[in-house]
Amino acid sequence: MSHSSAIRLAPRPGPISGPARPGPARAGRLARAVAEALDARRLLAATLPAGSLDPTFGSNGAVTVAFPQETRIEDHRFTDEGVDFAGVDSRNGMTVVVGSHRTYDYAFDDDAYDDAYEDSELAVARLTAAGALDAAFGTGGVVYTDVIRQPRDVFVLPDNKILILGSTNQRSSYFDYPADTLVRLTAAGQVDLTFGQGDGSVTLPIEGRRVRAGADGTIVVGGGLGQSEETKGYEFAAIRLTADGEIVSSRHYEGPFNDNGNSELEVVPADLALQSDGRAVLASDYEPDDGDGGSRRLQELIRVRPDGTFDPGFGTAGTSNPGARSAVVDLVGSDLSVASLDVAGNGSILVGLRGGTGGDGATQLVRLRADGTTDRAFDPLPQPADAVAVRATFDGSGKTILFGQMFGTGGTKFAVTARYNVDGTLDPTFGTGGIVSEPADFDYDLDYLSAAFGGDLQNDGKLILAKKHVSAPGQPIYSVVVERRLAKATAAPTSPPPVSPPVSPPVSPPTSPPASPPASPPTPPPVVGGGGGGDVGANPAGTLGASVVTTVPAVVVVGQKTNAGVVVRVTNPTAAKIVGPVLIDGYLSTTGALHGADPALVSARRTLRLGPGGTKLLKLRVAAIPPYVAAADTYRVVAKVTAPDGTVTVATADSTFTIRAPVIDFAGTVTAPAGHPHRGGTVTAASVRVTNLGADRAVGAIGLTTYVSTDPAFPGGGDPLVAKTVRVSLKPGGATTVRVQFRVPAGLPDGDCYVAVVIDSTDRFAEPDEANNRLVGTTPFRIVG
Repeated sequence: MSHSSAIRLAPRPGPISGPARPGPARAGRLARAVAEALDARRLLAATLPAGSLDPTFGSNGAVTVAFPQETRIEDHRFTDEGVDFAGVDSRNGMTVVVGSHRTYDYAFDDDAYDDAYEDSELAVARLTAAGALDAAFGTGGVVYTDVIRQPRDVFVLPDNKILILGSTNQRSSYFDYPADTLVRLTAAGQVDLTFGQGDGSVTLPIEGRRVRAGADGTIVVGGGLGQSEETKGYEFAAIRLTADGEIVSSRHYEGPFNDNGNSELEVVPADLALQSDGRAVLASDYEPDDGDGGSRRLQELIRVRPDGTFDPGFGTAGTSNPGARSAVVDLVGSDLSVASLDVAGNGSILVGLRGGTGGDGATQLVRLRADGTTDRAFDPLPQPADAVAVRATFDGSGKTILFGQMFGTGGTKFAVTARYNVDGTLDPTFGTGGIVSEPADFDYDLDYLSAAFGGDLQNDGKLILAKKHVSAPGQPIYSVVVERRLAKATAAPTSPPPVSPPVSPPVSPPTSPPASPPASPPTPPPVVGGGGGGDVGANPAGTLGASVVTTVPAVVVVGQKTNAGVVVRVTNPTAAKIVGPVLIDGYLSTTGALHGADPALVSARRTLRLGPGGTKLLKLRVAAIPPYVAAADTYRVVAKVTAPDGTVTVATADSTFTIRAPVIDFAGTVTAPAGHPHRGGTVTAASVRVTNLGADRAVGAIGLTTYVSTDPAFPGGGDPLVAKTVRVSLKPGGATTVRVQFRVPAGLPDGDCYVAVVIDSTDRFAEPDEANNRLVGTTPFRIVG
């Protein structure tokens, strides 16, 4: 691979009218009107709902980006692993994808694999609005260059020039922070030599996380300034540059500040958003000492003015350092970190918080007002179960989009897109109940240098999702799949979209070492949900034959235990013995055909030894219906069977069953703190009795938010004292007692106070009666000065 910094070219229905006994003329008009009405109904039936794959993009809404492969015939030890996805931007209608082109060269002897040399370079591809590689960009739509080796973020300017943030080398240790570089490419894909230091790049004195540009061309990079290995901490940092890449200011910000005015060092800068007026919002995670040797993770936001100083109208002033202004998101009991940040035109701020894979790590979205205070109108917010947020953004219409990942039965991974209304409820007009999910073949990497997928919104509101794709054995390991989904219901096209002609792959320039033209990568076997997003017809040609029998009750409840089972009968119709691993993936389908967005039910791997004409029954147990499955619908099980040679057979069960949502209804009582009168600042505890009045078992994590009020009625406002997350498993009529510890607020007047608690404050469960979740203790406790 070359190490130079040069780019390697590589009909509207009419009214029905007339008398009850029409004459011939009126009868004809009536027949035409009925026909037009039927046509309209057929047109309505053919309408694609919001969240559907856009059939005018790529192939049925998706495209695998054809990054070319490099080959070295003279060196059989050279391996091209493909392009590892890093970022996507589609604001101008054309989709720009960046990643790291990774190669290995076993440069010594054949047995010295420990001495393998890994190399990487920047890979950029641009797709047209129709999803084809843009021939006007780079060579055949693709650019390879080593001006950056590990891209981290991409931002497309209004003139289609491209800003790319990344590092020029890889980290060798946790505290080895490589020099970060900001590069600009021209709209044609060349390094823009009019930018920065004369070579199209700017070396940054910070570790950058995000790059954004304002309407006036000013560029802002947000990130962190690394501390020493002893302190193991960061500081906020922000750099402003002119449109031509000249650094005009570089500032770092200590914080947050504890009660003694000392800076907390455990700060991890995470993201940046740029307002239309030039002010920048930066977000971080930090873990302050709670005074007892423990800590909890909080999220801090600061807003700085164009001159780099703190914005005095944001957040609250530190007592000992009134120059430091910040807003803190405090979710006690959660282990969350900032995944994304966005600012709306009215100044509202959306923080996407990435959690773990369930329990206390549930994903959260938090909306702040322009002054940094929490917008309670957006709380609580129901989330897809066990979702891991990747990006959350305002869509310009007042709604909110979440791009994320979640986990299903047996560790199955799903790419998730969800849309929320202004009040935080899921938008039922989008996808299924507000959510679109599809199987994915990646693991989300929490290291910011790598990404499983990313999402972006086009100016017309359509949603772009770019995903890392891990290929089958014998092919490049990494590739990138891009999908486009509809923002609103759209009439389906009456004929398939035109297929773009193939684009020739880039070739090496004359200055590069001689090499044979790269061959197009082989076509992978069909993978449902991994890229095409279309339907797979019943029983496509494959090595194995298959049929499905299910033992599922007529009605099953989402998330509840079930004795359901799936039996897949596989046969060998060939004249040869079949030996090797067979993969069985079971999906839930409402149509009987397999769609890319059908939810997964069960997955298993079996070793198969089957002679010619042989048959074998493969039994799979279904413990429960996954919580992300849409209820109140009739389903069939569709099995995708992948033979040892990679061919796929799809079979559908004859029997159907209905899935319904669980009926959960929480209620309870609160017992006030016991003992003598309490003073402000002292620590005490109350007991909360949580009861399930519903018809089904309640299993999962619920939030308990605690308030203290001088009013025996439920408080209408005020900040909560404690937000606690607990796991419950309550059968119908079952109950559990939870002890909630809190510190009595200082400044309360002498007299009686009451403890108030909200059960399921994160709205994890839909309940027929939400009012009985709001509890107030009937017995007061005494406050003295």
